[in-house]
Amino acid sequence: MLFGRGTSVNLHPGNRQFRSLVESNKLTFMKAKKNKQKRAVAAYIYNEIQSMLPPGRFLEEDPSINTNNASVMMGAFPTSADLHPSILTKNWSVVDPEKALFKILKRLREKDSRVQVPVEPVLTPNMTDGGF
Repeated sequence: MLFGRGTSVNLHPGNRQFRSLVESNKLTFMKAKKNKQKRAVAAYIYNEIQSMLPPGRFLEEDPSINTNNASVMMGAFPTSADLHPSILTKNWSVVDPEKALFKILKRLREKDSRVQVPVEPVLTPNMTDGGF
């Protein structure tokens, strides 16, 4: 999963898998009442990504990496026609788990018209006996 903006990052296969995994867990997240439960959903997504074969990682562009050492991170991407060439020319580093969880939680909170939590009607005493 690549941190960043733009079409090349958005279309990366790992980011597509990430969005799919988030969408499949969004309803559970939205139904969670406590922050601890919401964080557990994010941790589940993080662990699912980590347990993929090959293991998924959360990467951000790191301009401080010397280009001579860039080969260390080039193994981060499989050779694939799905990758935008600009991604391969950048240096990437793994983010710490807390930053990854923050990103997952942010994505889970985003509004999505396709996912809606069913709203239960609130009944007042007057509504239960027919009114007035």
